[in-house]
Amino acid sequence: LYPSSAGPELAKKINKALRRADQIECAEADDFRPTKDYYVPIVADAEAGFGGSLNCYEIMKAYIEAGVAGVHFEDQLGSEKKCGHLNGKVLIPVSENIRHLNAARLAADVSGTPTIIIARTDAESARLLTNDVDETDHPFIDRQAGRTAEGFWRLKDSTSM
Repeated sequence: LYPSSAGPELAKKINKALRRADQIECAEADDFRPTKDYYVPIVADAEAGFGGSLNCYEIMKAYIEAGVAGVHFEDQLGSEKKCGHLNGKVLIPVSENIRHLNAARLAADVSGTPTIIIARTDAESARLLTNDVDETDHPFIDRQAGRTAEGFWRLKDSTSM
């Protein structure tokens, strides 16, 4: 576990180190021109946004202020987040994921910063969905299997679709 500010703070430190390396090389070069390009684009991981749409807006804003070029968001339920190789991933509805991505886009637009937003899904390996409010998700819900004890819907096996 780590705080939501950890990623933006790390990106800020990386950009500061790269900027300093560029300054040193320019100062030491005979023609004040660096031989390396230290201003590389950083793509950061915002996980599932650390909450709802407002959280996605705020973390996107923090990453932009840290100087990243792109940020990716995933569609897992943040409170049930699992690493890629672990079972038990719970997805949020498509409509909720779109709201998160729109909030991130709004943060970039408000800041006036051209930023890439990457939507990443765990749909291929996830087996659970928070709820059935979004009709887009209905074909993937296994209604015969029912819900888990926590109330999550089970998803159909991807090989049977």
